[in-house]
Amino acid sequence: LRLEKNRLEESIARNERACLLEKERDWYKKEALHLDKVLEQTKAKHRDVMEKFDECEQDRSFLKEQVEKVTKQNWIMTKKLKELGVDLKCLLAEKTEEGNKAKEVGIINPEHGEECDTNDKHTENDFSKEEVHHNAEENYDK
Repeated sequence: LRLEKNRLEESIARNERACLLEKERDWYKKEALHLDKVLEQTKAKHRDVMEKFDECEQDRSFLKEQVEKVTKQNWIMTKKLKELGVDLKCLLAEKTEEGNKAKEVGIINPEHGEECDTNDKHTENDFSKEEVHHNAEENYDK
């Protein structure tokens, strides 16, 4: 009778232990599924971030090339202006002064900052700038 009682107690203990292990297994399975879902979401976010990073890198490369082109063009135009004897500082001061006067008179639309239609009269400086720009484009293409 005692042996049978011990066997039953052991059987019940094993059964309780089995139930406890099954509960733990179910919890670990549920946690693994949850972590897998989180991992997939993280991978998707990572892909999105990497795509945006690649786009930014492409934009940066494009803008770097543009800055280099504009810098070279600016250098060529400045060199041509010096060759023509045009003082760049005086020219900029004159244009700034003309712009301020144009705003006061109302030639420039203050809302949009655009010039209104006026007579297109070219001064010697304007012609020289157009010539310099044309020469700069020719030199740049070389």
